[in-house]
Amino acid sequence: MDRQSFQILKSEIEGVPIEGYKDVLSDSIRLNGRPDFEMMNEYGVEKNGVMFPEKTTVQVEYRGIGRMPPILKLSMSLKYKKYKFFTVETDHEIIK
Repeated sequence: MDRQSFQILKSEIEGVPIEGYKDVLSDSIRLNGRPDFEMMNEYGVEKNGVMFPEKTTVQVEYRGIGRMPPILKLSMSLKYKKYKFFTVETDHEIIK
């Protein structure tokens, strides 16, 4: 968090993947390990006082498989570029 503006600059989430849960469950049984999910968002693009992500990284590993090191299932890094901002104008009318 930025100490001056109190804007969130980075967020981290750890847990069990929700998307593709059936695949995660079958991999856990097959590998006899527990899945660890980590996602980190870094915010570096500001528009009108709102911070937008600049980079997201996701990693899924299976741990606890005997004495083996963790097995990496997924690792990806996304970089956001060329944001396009637009405005929408609407007109309204009160009908009684």
